[in-house]
Amino acid sequence: MTPCLSPALEDYIRAIADLSEQEQKGVRISDIASRLNIAKPSVIQAVADLKKKGLVKQDPYSPVYLTSEGLNKGREVIYRHKVIRAYLQDILLVSPAAAEQDACRIEHILSGETFKNMELKLRGLNPLLEKAGNIVDQPITLADVRPGQTATVKSIGSQDSILRRRLLDMGVVPGAILQVERMAPLGDPMEIEIQGFHLSLRCSEAAAVMVELI
Repeated sequence: MTPCLSPALEDYIRAIADLSEQEQKGVRISDIASRLNIAKPSVIQAVADLKKKGLVKQDPYSPVYLTSEGLNKGREVIYRHKVIRAYLQDILLVSPAAAEQDACRIEHILSGETFKNMELKLRGLNPLLEKAGNIVDQPITLADVRPGQTATVKSIGSQDSILRRRLLDMGVVPGAILQVERMAPLGDPMEIEIQGFHLSLRCSEAAAVMVELI
């Protein structure tokens, strides 16, 4: 299950995915810093956080490589950015430079419903998005839901009986409607509201809950 990420870490994973696909190899810390216009010590800390989440791997003083899970997350974030940018350009007729800037600003806060409607509006207008596939229709976990988004619990995917029982006892049951209220700066833990209760869940727990955005 993909861990939940803060907006800042999503920017890092997108930059690494972009650079690694262009170069078809590992990415240097200096390249990431240059891409994001951020100091190298900040990049080093972010890479360490992504490494803990299992999204990248790096030996000391070596390039950064995406894990298979990191690559999937990176492609997902890139696709989301492309949809928003294309919508701004193709539908709202915003200039390419402004569309790129604005997409970077709003991609982290856009609701799942708004994003899906943007994507549907672009169908048939942008062949590149047609080839990319429809990410929002794929199964997602609570760990993928962003603050302000609402979702319905579909199932508990974990085989851990203790975790399953804990989640069920907290009211995280199939059919329940929840809303993500906020996430810690590094994305763990996350706070949700479900059936009138406010809960705090670790990313590993949220990743076990299969949901559908509404």
